[in-house]
Amino acid sequence: LQKIVCLALNGAVYIYLDRVTLAVSESGDNQNAAIDKLMSDLLKIAKRWKVWICVVSHLRKTVNGMKSFENGAIPTEDDLKGSGSLKQIPMQTFALSRDKYSEDEVTRNTTHYHVLKDRYTGRTGQHYGSFCFDDESGRLVALDDFQVQGSTDFQPQ
Repeated sequence: LQKIVCLALNGAVYIYLDRVTLAVSESGDNQNAAIDKLMSDLLKIAKRWKVWICVVSHLRKTVNGMKSFENGAIPTEDDLKGSGSLKQIPMQTFALSRDKYSEDEVTRNTTHYHVLKDRYTGRTGQHYGSFCFDDESGRLVALDDFQVQGSTDFQPQ
C-alpha cells in the first residue's frame, strides 16, 4: 500500500496490482479478510489521489462438466478467486478470455475483452472487442468482427 501511495503522490494515474492473492499471501489463514481490507484501502487511495488502480485476480477452478477458462469460458464476477469484495468494491470489472487450446491459430491467440461491471456507464457486455497476439511486434492487435469469426488469414496492421 505504501508503494501504491508513493506512485500516486509522484503523479501515477494508472496503477496495476498483479495479483491480489500474492499481495495478501503472507496474511495468515484468513486470506479473504486480508483481501477485504486491501480492497477497502485501495478504494480509499483511489478516491483520495484520483488514481485508477487495476487489481488482477486469479479465477476459481471450474466445476466438473463446465467449460474451463483455458478453453474459452467467459469469467463472471463470481469466478474471481478470493473474497466477495473483489466484485463488490470496484467501480469497474473486466474479464479477458481466450481458447488457449484451439486448433485454429488465430482463435488460440485471440483474447476477448468483456465488461462485467461499470458503475460509470452501467454498460456491460460479454464482447467489447477482441485482440490477437502479433508475434512480430509482441503486442495485441485489435481485430474486427470478420477476423474474429474464424478467418485464418490474420494480418496485423
